[in-house]
Amino acid sequence: MKSCPLSKTASSMKDSSDNKVKETSSFSDKKTTQPAAKEKKPGLTLWTGLNEDAIKEQISIAHVTAIAARAGITITKDNQDQGHDGLFKLVKSINGKQRNGAFPLAFQLKASSRRVSVKKNGDVTYLMTPDAYNKIVDYNAEAEGEQGAGVPCILIVCWLHEKGDDNWVNSAQEALTLKNCCFWKYLPGSLKQVENNKTVALDKLLTPEELLRVMRLREENKKLDG
Repeated sequence: MKSCPLSKTASSMKDSSDNKVKETSSFSDKKTTQPAAKEKKPGLTLWTGLNEDAIKEQISIAHVTAIAARAGITITKDNQDQGHDGLFKLVKSINGKQRNGAFPLAFQLKASSRRVSVKKNGDVTYLMTPDAYNKIVDYNAEAEGEQGAGVPCILIVCWLHEKGDDNWVNSAQEALTLKNCCFWKYLPGSLKQVENNKTVALDKLLTPEELLRVMRLREENKKLDG
């Protein structure tokens, strides 16, 4: 007896359908047995409760404190930001006793990664907000006055490279490394207020030797050359 062509077609379709089911099942099995994705190591900002700006601020304070300590200069930090963030003071020795010098230097400290730029020729600039710029030049205008008897204020920019938060602080048995660096700038006093961001050139690297040199200028009541 001849077999029915329709039956063969139906049987063939059934076999093909079974194969598709098996293939689908096999793909599903492979999908479920794939290894789990490698867990990403959390960044520094995920290890603490501080936000990025607060972390930058604390690191910048550590930078400046370490530089001042190496230079043998005392540093005091203001609890409230009312024109400057703190004061540097030289240390004098009288009959074997130490005291702070009478010519302090105020500083305004900024920590930034995105506002610092490097031009093609290597020049470094910092983009200041109008509020920050106006505050420091107005302060210096009062400090300079007619006789220049006030306490001048310098701008310190702690440059923390962008996308490098895991490398800003490296602690090892051999050394504690703080990245990246600090610049300082003296902005002459001005009563003229700006309304837009101000680009400031940064060409003075803040080192223990440089800070001590600037403090000597301050002690001699000479013009700051930053």
